[in-house]
Amino acid sequence: MRGRTMKLDKKIKRPDKVEKTTVLVCPDCGNTNIVWEGGYITGQKYHCVDCHYRGSFILKREVVVREDETVEEL
Repeated sequence: MRGRTMKLDKKIKRPDKVEKTTVLVCPDCGNTNIVWEGGYITGQKYHCVDCHYRGSFILKREVVVREDETVEEL
């Protein structure tokens, strides 16, 4: 088969471009509307705009954002 070329009947479909990102999640209400308040010496402090949770404990989740802007949790 040296020197010969073959034609493929089927096209190989490549997966969509995948971009991973980290999302901050409120431990009380589960929403992602989190604002960083500060804390260099005392540590990180976050504020949830929806339920007004304030504290240093926050959940981080990795999600995949596809080209068509759909979000999928890992």
